[in-house]
Amino acid sequence: MQTSLAKKHDRKKMALTVLFTVICVIYVMPILIVLMNSFKSNAAVNAIFAAMNSVKRTKTTVPVHLQDAHYGGHEKLGHGIGYKYAHDYPNHYVQQQYLPDEIKDEKFYELSDMGYEKKLKEHMEFIRRNKQ
Repeated sequence: MQTSLAKKHDRKKMALTVLFTVICVIYVMPILIVLMNSFKSNAAVNAIFAAMNSVKRTKTTVPVHLQDAHYGGHEKLGHGIGYKYAHDYPNHYVQQQYLPDEIKDEKFYELSDMGYEKKLKEHMEFIRRNKQ
């Protein structure tokens, strides 16, 4: 025979289970449906693999202006000097070298003409045409 405390615990557990189920149906299922029907691309994973392969075959260092500048004495090492904060520029874009000198001309992420990547590609072309 269950005690009243055990029955109260079971009712709370059941209420939480129902609440969780309702949340999943109302909020999670629509997201899953959109994801299941959306365009899929392997461009991002291909870019990651290409970048990893590039770093394996080429000895590089992080450009000095991108190195950590959140500590005293970073100026003496040149860390962070000359960094341009993109959000301070039109379209939140600033021309700046992000890749090490050894691989600065390599392209890793190749956008396709499908799905949302097409819009991203158009945006990047706009940025390139209108760079400062």
